[in-house]
Amino acid sequence: YGYTATWSIDFTNVTGILEVHLTYVANTHTITYMVDGEVYQVIENAEYDSLITPIADPVSEGYTFSGWENVPVVMPDNDIIINGYFIPNE
Repeated sequence: YGYTATWSIDFTNVTGILEVHLTYVANTHTITYMVDGEVYQVIENAEYDSLITPIADPVSEGYTFSGWENVPVVMPDNDIIINGYFIPNE
């Protein structure tokens, strides 16, 4: 899980020894940041198991941003949606 395996075989210089290579590449997914139910920003190609640093909080005059909710520490092996909301100032 989390990685895609790719096999490669080198037939160019076969003299009794055949070279076979296996490469693992981290899967990539999308992080979608939503504010008040609307898409705010999309991050493409977030690698599986990489650290997630939330984007800067948006600003809107007369409102306070709630903060980003449920941000995982590392990227899971699926697309994720991160929500935040504006709260009217009193």
